[in-house]
Amino acid sequence: MTTPSDQPSVGPAINYGNPALNPGTEAFAQDPVLSMLWQAPPSFTGTGESASGNGGSAPSAPPVTVDLGTLQAAEQAMVGAESQLVADYTELSAEVAQAVASDSFFGQQAIYYNNDTSNSEYNHSVSGTQAQPDTGLQTGATDYYDQIAPAMTQVLAMIAATAETLGMFTAAINNAGQAYTFADKSSSISGNDGAVT
Repeated sequence: MTTPSDQPSVGPAINYGNPALNPGTEAFAQDPVLSMLWQAPPSFTGTGESASGNGGSAPSAPPVTVDLGTLQAAEQAMVGAESQLVADYTELSAEVAQAVASDSFFGQQAIYYNNDTSNSEYNHSVSGTQAQPDTGLQTGATDYYDQIAPAMTQVLAMIAATAETLGMFTAAINNAGQAYTFADKSSSISGNDGAVT
């Protein structure tokens, strides 16, 4: 719904830039930080629209019935769901940031304790119980980190883009209600035939 140069009017807004999730490689997605611009949708006032046209007669159309209360209740439900989505996303983003920033979350600093000096399978020669680097696990964990950390940031960016799209849809619902209200306020009954224009 937005980038820093395009601010939306409703729903989750994206602000890119949590440095903890962007270690500087192209594989890492920018970290979107979501926030809500509306806690409740604005009332349908029909303001902000401008009339256009040549002042001619209105086109013939069948009657239209719009229940603005139902439309606004649906819009409020959407804003509530978006608020929960933003809260859940923020929590997930913090967990991902912690994992991405850690040098041990995936086992990159794995160690083992060995007090069996006769174990030739691993070729360990330690005396007593000591912590030893598990180089095999550390290498595998580092390779895994190199793949999973950028993927996690990319998934976060996809979730944020979905939330942004939901916010844009909510704004479109609001715009529809505003346009209907504007049209209703701008209409009048003219002539002897009672036609609405």
